[in-house]
Amino acid sequence: KNVKIKDSSISGDTNTGAVIGYADFGVKIDNVDVDSTTTVEGTTHTGGIAGYNKYGVITNSSVSGIIKSDGGSYLG
Repeated sequence: KNVKIKDSSISGDTNTGAVIGYADFGVKIDNVDVDSTTTVEGTTHTGGIAGYNKYGVITNSSVSGIIKSDGGSYLG
């Protein structure tokens, strides 16, 4: 809650996100800002806040950074 991520480079393989890789039941993310100086790079399930959000709740959050995939699927 109440996090700003800037000037960062985050890389991984599967389930790569700036805040969390995999969000399941009970995960609540609120008021997160991933700014334009941040890059998130992965393969499958790559996202600006969460790599894979199954049942988590993300509110009042934004991403203006760069999200890249190395040819995998589910980029967001």
